[in-house]
Amino acid sequence: MEFSNPSVMSSSGAIRVSRFTLLLAACTVLAALILTGIFVHEFTKAGDAAGASSSSAAAAGGAASAGTSGAAAATEASSAARPRRTLADVLLPNHLRPTVYRVELQPFLEPGNFVTRGSVSIDFECLRDANNVTVHARNLSVVTETVRVVGVGGGRDAGVALKVVGQTYHPGSEFYTVHLDPGSGSGFALVRGSNYTVSMDFAGFLHDNLVGFYRSSYTYNNETK
Repeated sequence: MEFSNPSVMSSSGAIRVSRFTLLLAACTVLAALILTGIFVHEFTKAGDAAGASSSSAAAAGGAASAGTSGAAAATEASSAARPRRTLADVLLPNHLRPTVYRVELQPFLEPGNFVTRGSVSIDFECLRDANNVTVHARNLSVVTETVRVVGVGGGRDAGVALKVVGQTYHPGSEFYTVHLDPGSGSGFALVRGSNYTVSMDFAGFLHDNLVGFYRSSYTYNNETK
């Protein structure tokens, strides 16, 4: 049996290598060098990407922190600039004491035109001399021509309609104020100890926000009721 060996020893003791063996060895070394270069390149690129990602994340975190701090500072500044509401801003003046309320409401439940009309009449006692009547009004349009203040009972102005000289609305406190002519007597239209009635008509929209006089609906058999 014969075995062929590409590397043989000559009679002089030197080792002879065939061309095929040299070519194979050269290809192996070249392939190893190429693979090594590829691995080194990929690892270097991955490290750079990780570093860039960390830097971007840190920068984004810093920007977010700065943005949050800026927003917080703006909110604090806005809160500081906006005056805080007190009880005096929402409570009615205490120179009048209401005794009787009479309210009439007429809603119109027409799709696309949910409105209501109404009227109110309030009896009150004057606790301190004054020249105005103030009531709460929210999302209402008062019919100014219907506003009247009349003296009742056995007081000085019993049966007398006082002269209305102005009407103002304050959105922040939702105050509707009726200003009265003080006249030429005591300098006050409303006199302590006397009783009066203020009345007015108004209109408003029936909202569906479950606040005050509101509207609601439901669906039954594909029909809205």
